[in-house]
Amino acid sequence: MRSGSPYHWFKLDPSGSDIGVYTRKRDFLDSPSWCLAGTSRARLPPCLKPGPSDSEYVKKKPSGFHGTSVMGYLVDRQIDTIIVLGGATSNCVRATVFDGASYNYRIIVPHDAVFDRFPVSHAISLFDMDRQFADVVDTETVLRHLSVSR
Repeated sequence: MRSGSPYHWFKLDPSGSDIGVYTRKRDFLDSPSWCLAGTSRARLPPCLKPGPSDSEYVKKKPSGFHGTSVMGYLVDRQIDTIIVLGGATSNCVRATVFDGASYNYRIIVPHDAVFDRFPVSHAISLFDMDRQFADVVDTETVLRHLSVSR
């Protein structure tokens, strides 16, 4: 990836005004672990903070592509490969991988840099992404490739 990277994370309004269909399945507003704006769950840890040349995108839906301007960022910089990490593997990671592949990006998922609340969902999602749309590898392989290609 060229200098600067897009960062995404979920950050929803605590009033529930932008949650949409999520309220049909779960009561996120009462959950202390959900990414509501102004809570500790909506902040990135210091080690993941975007740098001065990075771009930051807040997303409201599982895919990093849906409702964000990340596509313009990628096209403008002629990026052809996306490395997806974070959580949850069976939700946001998977949605971003499938959407990215639908836009013909090469997708890489470091299996040790994604997580899920449920081990079975994590394992099945990794298997399915690797089978269809992404290269699922370990972080060391990604870092080795990035250091060689610079």
